[in-house]
Amino acid sequence: MEINISLLPEQSSSNKATSAHQTNLDRSEIQVHQLPCNINHNGKANIENYFLVNALDDKTNQDIYTLMDEPTNPKETLYETFFRGRRLIGKDVILDDEYEGCIFKESLHKSNEEMRNWETSLKFNSFMVWEHNTIPQPSNNRLLSSLDWLEVSNAVHEPAFSDNDPIVLADN
Repeated sequence: MEINISLLPEQSSSNKATSAHQTNLDRSEIQVHQLPCNINHNGKANIENYFLVNALDDKTNQDIYTLMDEPTNPKETLYETFFRGRRLIGKDVILDDEYEGCIFKESLHKSNEEMRNWETSLKFNSFMVWEHNTIPQPSNNRLLSSLDWLEVSNAVHEPAFSDNDPIVLADN
């Protein structure tokens, strides 16, 4: 099973396709973690027993921001865990309402040998992003950087004028 994290605009509820994989998705139980490493395993893992995540207290949050020379964001809770003996610092990323995250897997129903088909296996509205001994930021994490581009894309594609705006021509 191949896993990809993608951000897709949500479809209206009347237009959503349903399948066996999509009908029983309870997003409140899904925990998605983006780790700063490659793991040669695709599939579920027993993270409840081995990947223990702890929220850092306010003092530790402040200390980490000071050490990293980053402006303090008191609303942003940082988390700590250890993976294979290495300390990871993470934060929760909540997607805007107009987007949702999807995990895809390759479909078992292949209609054409040259074409690969993908199905949505899980959907989520938030995920944890982790970095080694530093705060995950757009400057050090490609996924966070790509989320910044969503704002730019929305601004570029937003209509500059509405149909009711008068057109004014200036004489030089």
